[in-house]
Amino acid sequence: MVCNNYHTVEERFCNWLLMMYNCCGNSKLRLTHSQIANYLGVHRPSLTHIAKKLRDRQVIDYCRGKLSILNLRELQNQACECYHEEENIF
Repeated sequence: MVCNNYHTVEERFCNWLLMMYNCCGNSKLRLTHSQIANYLGVHRPSLTHIAKKLRDRQVIDYCRGKLSILNLRELQNQACECYHEEENIF
C-alpha cells in the first residue's frame, strides 16, 4: 500500500480510525492498541505513544479495549490525504 511508504504512522492511524468510524457509524470503538498496531503493521508501543499524544490533545480517549473519538474534525485534520481521496470516491 502506497500509504504505508509515504505517510507517518500517526497519519495512517487517524486515517484508519476515520474509516472505522465511517463503517460503524459510532465514535466508540472496541479495539485494543495491539489489534490496531497489527492492522497497521507497527509495534504496539509505537501506537500507544501516538494514541497518548492524540489523547493529550483531546482528539481521542481510550481505556482497556475501548477507544472513543472525541474530536472528529481534528482527527480528519491529522489524517493523511489518502483518507480524503477515499472520502471523495464515495
